[in-house]
Amino acid sequence: MVRLGSGSTRRRTGSIAVMAGVGFTVLIGLAAISIDLGRARVVQTELQYIADASAHAAVAPLDGTQEGVDLAQTRIQGIVNGASVYGIAPTIDSVSTVTTSARRAGTARRTPAR
Repeated sequence: MVRLGSGSTRRRTGSIAVMAGVGFTVLIGLAAISIDLGRARVVQTELQYIADASAHAAVAPLDGTQEGVDLAQTRIQGIVNGASVYGIAPTIDSVSTVTTSARRAGTARRTPAR
């Protein structure tokens, strides 16, 4: 008596376990990537909040005088130094030089740091 399909069944034994293992590995990899991208988005948002708060705090004392410029830079440093993103304190790489314009009194002009 000849059995149909018995040879092919023996070759496929364990193939479901291999496919499940590969599928599970891919699923875990996709979950890890989505968590990393989500965390990156949260960090970007929190850093943007810090930048916005610094900008808003620095604008008020700018009155065209050097004292106003110094106070604005002090406020920015204070906000950035008091902030924390996932337990890591952000830093300012370079502070732009803020100078007053001789042409228009009462306005401040920002020149990029070199």
